[in-house]
Amino acid sequence: MATSTLYRPVGQPELDLIAASDWRRFPPRLDWQPIFYPVTNEPYATRIARDWNTKDDENGNVGYVLRFEVNTDYLSQFDIQQVGDDECLEYWIPAEQLGSFNNNIVGEIEVVREYREGPRGSQLLITDDICTPPPAIPIGQMTETEYRRFVNMMLWLVRDEAEPLRDLGCASIENQGGKEIAWGPWSRHDCAELLLRWFEAGLLEVHRFNAQLSDDEARELLVDVDAWAASAGKAEPFIASSKEGATRPDPFWFALVRGCGDRADTR
Repeated sequence: MATSTLYRPVGQPELDLIAASDWRRFPPRLDWQPIFYPVTNEPYATRIARDWNTKDDENGNVGYVLRFEVNTDYLSQFDIQQVGDDECLEYWIPAEQLGSFNNNIVGEIEVVREYREGPRGSQLLITDDICTPPPAIPIGQMTETEYRRFVNMMLWLVRDEAEPLRDLGCASIENQGGKEIAWGPWSRHDCAELLLRWFEAGLLEVHRFNAQLSDDEARELLVDVDAWAASAGKAEPFIASSKEGATRPDPFWFALVRGCGDRADTR
């Protein structure tokens, strides 16, 4: 049987219903939804999931890109509709025909991308390439290029926006100006070593909600990487550049972390 690959951007409520069907059917349309709109290509689905679903509270401020196969002979009865530029191609399936459409899905519906709205905009958390990320590379085993990339990304996370501690070390891809920039995974202990050096130099601060932690509280938290996740009854801790840090150029930050993780000083 010949099949055609289609995509659909969805939010959390629709994804939950799809999961309840064992990833084989899309849920019935609501009374005010006369058409079901699968799309023909991943970039178009990505634009909707990333730029629209993540901004919608009713979708849980999350956007998923789904991929699935449909019997080509069945699909041929529907025309492709262009609703914008050359990328904006979709099928219009009448709501009353969604049942037969579901019956012609071949295999399971897959999640290939997940976006969530964060402090730096829509963030890509998973793709089908990184659902199982590689193990973190310890600082001591990184090449010089890998180490500089690690420090660069840590510096960007600290200086550009307040960053939740729980997010440090995770494998992720950030959407920056339409480009997907991969980072991580890193060891949280290695992240902590850099953060402590910058903290002791007065370049960064640690906060819970709107309150800055004392030096002793911040130092204790940075060392205890298991406590980086929000604990019961407490606001989530995050890091941010201090006023002093904001005045210092990148080479100053880099100089403070030379030799981390038993690395040789490569100046």
